[in-house]
Amino acid sequence: MQKYHDLGARQSNPNNVEQLIFRLLSKIASTYNLNEQVRQKFIKDQFTFVSKLLSYDAYSSSKDTLEIAARIKKKLVSQKKTDVALNFQELEAKFNKLKILKNHSALLEFFFAYYSEENKYELTSNKNSLNFCSQSFEPPMVNDTVKNDVIEKYSSTEKIHNLFKNDSNTDLLRNNQRLKPTFILNETYILRELIYAMQGVDGKLFQKDPKDMQSMVLKVEMERTVRMMVMRYLESGWFYTRLRRFLSTYNNNPSAGLVLQAFCAYVSAELKEYHRLLAVLESQLGDKDEGTDCSNITLRRLLVWLEQPLERLKFLNVVCDAVRDKKGGILLSILFTYSKYGDPNKAALVKSGLAKCAIPIRDMIIEWICDGQIRDIHEEFFVGFNNSIPNERLWHDKYNLRKSQIPSFINEDQAKKILIIGKSINFLRVICNEHKQIRALANIPEIESMLDQKSDSQFQELIDIAYADTSSYLIEILLKNYKLLDHFNSLRRYLLLGQGDFIRHLMDLMECELNKPAQDLMFPNLQRLLDKAITETNAQFEPSYIISRLDVRLLPPSPNDMGWDVFSLDYTMDGPLKTVFNSTIIQRYLRIFNFLWRVKRMEYITCSLWSSHKADVEKLRKMSEIYEIIHQSNIIRSEMIRLVQNLNFSKKPLKPQT
Repeated sequence: MQKYHDLGARQSNPNNVEQLIFRLLSKIASTYNLNEQVRQKFIKDQFTFVSKLLSYDAYSSSKDTLEIAARIKKKLVSQKKTDVALNFQELEAKFNKLKILKNHSALLEFFFAYYSEENKYELTSNKNSLNFCSQSFEPPMVNDTVKNDVIEKYSSTEKIHNLFKNDSNTDLLRNNQRLKPTFILNETYILRELIYAMQGVDGKLFQKDPKDMQSMVLKVEMERTVRMMVMRYLESGWFYTRLRRFLSTYNNNPSAGLVLQAFCAYVSAELKEYHRLLAVLESQLGDKDEGTDCSNITLRRLLVWLEQPLERLKFLNVVCDAVRDKKGGILLSILFTYSKYGDPNKAALVKSGLAKCAIPIRDMIIEWICDGQIRDIHEEFFVGFNNSIPNERLWHDKYNLRKSQIPSFINEDQAKKILIIGKSINFLRVICNEHKQIRALANIPEIESMLDQKSDSQFQELIDIAYADTSSYLIEILLKNYKLLDHFNSLRRYLLLGQGDFIRHLMDLMECELNKPAQDLMFPNLQRLLDKAITETNAQFEPSYIISRLDVRLLPPSPNDMGWDVFSLDYTMDGPLKTVFNSTIIQRYLRIFNFLWRVKRMEYITCSLWSSHKADVEKLRKMSEIYEIIHQSNIIRSEMIRLVQNLNFSKKPLKPQT
């Protein structure tokens, strides 16, 4: 609107906004039987109100013409003005058919607001004056900037009164150019502001709450229905801001882990789709500067279009809160739980993310069961390892199962098989020096076969086949290359005293030495007697890889111990055999040997007594008193020999399978 330099210029432009308002109010005031003073006050107050209404930047008008018309008719009916309501309905129908009004809904909104304000005045015919309502007009609550620039400057009642008091106040009119409307805020403007607010960007109407800098708050007062819809959109801005903060915390953070980074990538992809949707909506609103505003988008229609995306944002926030600071199998278990959600749309949303997040774990499983390698710097895999453990303890201690990191879609039996497969490959490579690849994986199983094993058994079949192939190859190497069954039989024959002739001859040779106190034993002498017992019995026919492992061991002596108490045979192990027969197993064999050695010694003593008693019995046969005692002692000795022999011969040899 151009500035007026004199009153004549104002009168020469009948389409001026101020002039049109003045003429309209003068026409309305003429319908009342008012004196000049009351008439001027009426025009002054109403002009002030209309100026505020037009100049207020945050004014909200709905484009739903039917809704506004219904509100007007309801207002008229509530005041028992049925005829006026019918006339209004007919006129409204004619205007809709003619389509001559550019801003039909805005005009209806304006008249409705003005009519509501005008009803505050009560006409008193007996006094020929107009009484004013005691409640003054309260402008909408806005932020301080809008309040100072729009409302307070326009509320100077004295200046507006002087505008109509005489026609010579050209300077006053020039100074009141701020009464012109900068722009009337319609629904399209609200929609544009909402699109920014839904991305966490501050605007004129919606800004971030300074308390948490996440939620968006209204800076203007709106109607209850409009405010409820707007708050729904602002909620999505809060969800969006929280998701962006989640991504800024974990995205591209090396300490977050591969699974969590994959989840962040999935959330980023969902936000890109959200951005694409908002860009499409913004393009459909048209270009405000070029005057191509579109009228087919309303707050209600937008709420319908954005209902599903807003629900996705809300559910993604719930999932992000659940997986915060989680990693690996724990994170996958949480996502798998949410994938069983009752709402199929939300379940599909999480399933899509779960399929992408499970790829790192799937790749670790494939690399482990094919090559026996683990690349897990963030400790996300359910198979753990400790490089400080020596190779001798590779099978028992180096690799372990992290039960807390086992995903819910992999049962414990499968996890144990996966552990054994990779452990066997490393055992063959490091301990057995076998670098042959057991099985080449032709096709990597689909990720869905791991997540939904009830409908697809591809992953289960892969684990079963790899487990069978690896285990059978490992056993084959141990049996053929390292003669595992031969060593089992050797332990039975020598440490479990199954080789009777060797044990008997060894006792005969070592009797003199072992009758000495334990402190007087000489290890070289015992070793020489062992070698002699081997060469003079059937043990000489044993293979060299068996005989070379037989040795003598002396247990730590106690006070008053004899040689029989500390002597023990030993069977040394190395290589893969040391993994099978570890120190714990060998200790158990030695304890059994110590017990059986004592039993064998009792048998040896009782047999020696039988030889000496046989000669004495012939001499004492004629002495009936002594003969009866000797007879009872022979019976006891025979029972002892039978018991010892039963203990010795209860051991059965192991037969190799063919």
